[in-house]
Amino acid sequence: MSALTLREVEWAISELEQEESSKAGCIFLASLYTIRNHMTESQEKHRPRLSASRNAPPVESYSGSEFLQAVSGKDISDVLEVLDEHMEVMRVVNPRAYESVIRKLNKL
Repeated sequence: MSALTLREVEWAISELEQEESSKAGCIFLASLYTIRNHMTESQEKHRPRLSASRNAPPVESYSGSEFLQAVSGKDISDVLEVLDEHMEVMRVVNPRAYESVIRKLNKL
């Protein structure tokens, strides 16, 4: 028997969230949320910080999109940590969008 992967857990959560609610479904969904949280917390503990130095330059001051305004003036390593976390979720939930972003980044 192989180990359950984060991708499989995310897929199962996605499927259950689209179904009509039932007591058994809610219990199973709660269990999957717990498993996902445990798996991601475990990964976070073993993931090295992108920058050990707190001397990273802040993101330049931007106006425009809500995202650019939110990151304006923030420490770039903190911004990258948040983006990395969400990219992992995107990799599981929407692999095509994830691959598109990775291709664009590789072309920079």
